[in-house]
Amino acid sequence: MKKSSKKVDKLKWKIIPIISVTSILICILLVISIIGKVILKENTFKIENRQKNIENYQQKNKEINVNGWIRVQGTNIDYPVVYDPTNKFIETNVTSDFTWVLENPNQLIDRTVILGHNLKNVSSNPLITNKDHTRFEQLMSFIYYDFAKNNQYIQYTKDNKNYLFKIFSVTLISDYNLPNSGYLSKQELKEYINKSIEDSFFDYNVSVDENDKIISLVTCTRFVPGTMSYRFKIEGKLLAESEKTKLSEVKIKDNYKEIEDVLKGGENNEEDI
Repeated sequence: MKKSSKKVDKLKWKIIPIISVTSILICILLVISIIGKVILKENTFKIENRQKNIENYQQKNKEINVNGWIRVQGTNIDYPVVYDPTNKFIETNVTSDFTWVLENPNQLIDRTVILGHNLKNVSSNPLITNKDHTRFEQLMSFIYYDFAKNNQYIQYTKDNKNYLFKIFSVTLISDYNLPNSGYLSKQELKEYINKSIEDSFFDYNVSVDENDKIISLVTCTRFVPGTMSYRFKIEGKLLAESEKTKLSEVKIKDNYKEIEDVLKGGENNEEDI
């Protein structure tokens, strides 16, 4: 019996290290798996020069000034940005595919605001990247977390230069708080950025301050039931060429609960306004 017991004890001591090594390997694999999910994906949105598009559009529409060209990751937003101080072109071409600015500076300014129509994707249950939607209608896709976390870049082509912006804020704003393009003091821009980050439904973990240049894309919506006095806005900061373009980790903020409540009770009908 004693010999048998000794054999069992020896077998145990042989098995224990094997189990320990196996456990460690399993733990390592689990950690690698978790890290693999956390590691940020490379940005698949590549810069595409749109200067030729700008020139061609300008040739066809000589009565207005083509300020630039806007592209938004994950959407079909790939349109000219026009400047029309008389509003004649904007008012008479409502169904045409273009966006516009309210000012037309020669260079990129502290805060560039680009406006675009949303005629169909206006309900409290927006559709995601519907192929029939044009202008800024697909901008509403950013109301959804899964879309927002996977699409974080905006390209703005101006004067044959391609600027890449990284989104840091997605918000709903009232008509009374529509931002204006222009040069701001450092303090004004700081306050504006802080407010935009505070009101955003998502935390993009993007470092942005008053020394950055930002872009705001704004469109109309009836997302909030019973009112047409809100606008949908996404904003990005200009990236330096040296900055890496990996997707940031995006988190849902507490104020997104209001969005989820609207989405749950949202209507699917999409009507022109």
